[in-house]
Amino acid sequence: MALAYPVERAARSTGTALSKGAFWFGTVFIVTIIVALFLITADRGTDLGWPAAASLVLVLVAGVIVRLPLGRHPFVIAAAAAIALVGVASSTLMLLSRVDSNAPADTIVFTFVKIAVIMFGLVAGRYVNPIVAIIVAYVIAELPVTALSLATGHPYSFDVATSCAFVVALAAIVLLDRSRARARVTSARLQQAATEDREAIDRDLDAMSSSALVHDTVLNELAVVATIAPGELTERAREQIRRSVELVSGTAVTEETPDFVPLTDATATERAPSLLEPTIADAASSGLTVVANGESGALSALAPDVVAALVLAVRQCLANVMQHAGVTSCELTVLSTASDVCVMVIDSGAGFDEETVDPDRFGLRNSVRARIVAVGGSVQIWSAPGAGTSIAILVPRA
Repeated sequence: MALAYPVERAARSTGTALSKGAFWFGTVFIVTIIVALFLITADRGTDLGWPAAASLVLVLVAGVIVRLPLGRHPFVIAAAAAIALVGVASSTLMLLSRVDSNAPADTIVFTFVKIAVIMFGLVAGRYVNPIVAIIVAYVIAELPVTALSLATGHPYSFDVATSCAFVVALAAIVLLDRSRARARVTSARLQQAATEDREAIDRDLDAMSSSALVHDTVLNELAVVATIAPGELTERAREQIRRSVELVSGTAVTEETPDFVPLTDATATERAPSLLEPTIADAASSGLTVVANGESGALSALAPDVVAALVLAVRQCLANVMQHAGVTSCELTVLSTASDVCVMVIDSGAGFDEETVDPDRFGLRNSVRARIVAVGGSVQIWSAPGAGTSIAILVPRA
């Protein structure tokens, strides 16, 4: 059996992985900036560290909020956006007067903070429209820095790194949305293909069942009638034909099954009726003596469809004995375990080599083996020319 990851979950898993990676990426950026601020404070002897670090912690808190399951609520996401905006604005206000705009090591502080906010926007995209979430995060990251720089007269230049991070995040969201759309289309196609496969299997099973049923009933009865001397049919023959017609038309009624009763000889079938008794009686009316033994009531533990398949398979086995074995008697044994019921049909007749059976013959292939396999059972055949035949039919209990 081939193992494949469900396509409808592939894009979802990719989105989850992207969200988790973005969260830790943004967290690392914020922590890095906080550490850098304390190092700058120690190097320059200013009071920059604690106030700016506290402001950046607000940004980190916003990222944690959208990462948690409660971030699925719109008002929680809105609150996280407000917290991030306050954190970026306050940290920018404190840093603008203390950093050297001509020193890349100082200006990169703003870039790292803005990229972290964009990453947290990517995380929020799990629960809201991801494109809107990214755009809002970009605005939260850029607006305070731009506005405060212009308001305070601080030199401002276009942040290429932040814009690149925004474009990359936006492209990732667009590609992920397309992947999800393709996954939905592929999933629908796979479901349609699976439905068509099931329908084809059902048609094949119906064809096999119909072919086997016609073989078991109409063809067998015609063969029996062809061997009867001209004249009026016996009542027993009429009853057998009537039962075959009921099987074909679907009106046959299954008789109730008694408790387990041992069958020790052929006459015991009259004292211990079972679901196999009509089949055994039909064989007897055609001249075949069936020595039955075992647990006739074991069939009561089987599901109705399994009983029907088993009875029809045994019927075909007895018909094969009459038509091909060249003997007038056989043995039928019913055995049961906690999980299975086994019926064996044994004769000491001509035997055969199953490999040489004409493929056009439906008896063993469709009427016995395929029918039993269809209900979850199995069939084992031991036979050789001149050595008789033993057939074991194993079916599962209900």
